[in-house]
Amino acid sequence: MLDWLRLIRASGLATIASNCAAMVLFAFYTGPGLDVKWFGRLLTADPARIGWLLLASALLYAAGMAWNDLADVERDRHIHPKRPLPSGRLHLPSAMVAAALMGVGAVVAALLAEGPLGALAALTVLTLALVYNFEAKHIPWLGSLTMAATRAAHACFALLIIGPDALRAALVAEDPVGVRWLLAYPLILFLYTWGLTVVSELEHRPGRRWEVLAGGLLMALAVALALGQFVGAPWQRAWLLAGGPWPLALAASLLVVLGAAGWLVWTVGRPWLATLLHASRAEAGRTLVSGLGGMILLDVIIAGTAHPLGGVLLLGLYPLFRLVGASIRMD
Repeated sequence: MLDWLRLIRASGLATIASNCAAMVLFAFYTGPGLDVKWFGRLLTADPARIGWLLLASALLYAAGMAWNDLADVERDRHIHPKRPLPSGRLHLPSAMVAAALMGVGAVVAALLAEGPLGALAALTVLTLALVYNFEAKHIPWLGSLTMAATRAAHACFALLIIGPDALRAALVAEDPVGVRWLLAYPLILFLYTWGLTVVSELEHRPGRRWEVLAGGLLMALAVALALGQFVGAPWQRAWLLAGGPWPLALAASLLVVLGAAGWLVWTVGRPWLATLLHASRAEAGRTLVSGLGGMILLDVIIAGTAHPLGGVLLLGLYPLFRLVGASIRMD
């Protein structure tokens, strides 16, 4: 059982949960104003519909991870022989069937939740993941761009939790302002994932220091943009005008958001700097692991932008990610 969890990188499900939660919170509480219809619909939503969408999201991630190892099985026989597939602990045909079922299951679950639009959204995410696994990741920079697009598309898929009109508002809205604010978080996630993947690619291919530097700058830009969203967030302006518990709320939110930002910079920055200074492939791999945890911390910043308690809600996913990752660590 542990090898199946290793195959799908089960610890990474915490990053998907944080991405989806950050997207929903961001859509509710950030931008020109809160759309009461969306919030009311979520409160009265059919639990089965939400359940299907959450299942689809988890299966999309799991299928992408499984196909990633299936695509790399021959390479892993030489550089990672202890992993579940090259070691023979999991049989290749069984893994292929499981990966296919997870991919199909994700599309079917999305179809049951939101009809053709849900299926199309899930199929888009799955297609991007497969393109990355089998083609794009072998091409420098194109692979990192494709992975970034996959994460951003998955975040947009989470808008279906609110309703199909939320996804349409982000992608095909007539109001350009609405488009800009809804897509701000997927853009930040895109930049962070792009930079992280650029650095992590150097674990398995020759690279130059300027690529490590560029990847770090992309991640730093994403963090800066997230913090920029926090400055003057709508809830801060609203509470200031309404005379709410402004000083206490701001202080608590600042503590969570700045703490998350500081820990992100520390935990991701150290292996990144070692990769830059020593051109170490091992440190590039450590940057990836730390960077995935850092993605949750980035989402804490975004959630704190949306609501003063938002960051607190997501912060618990970080130790969960670390604990599960340590328990079922990939060889």
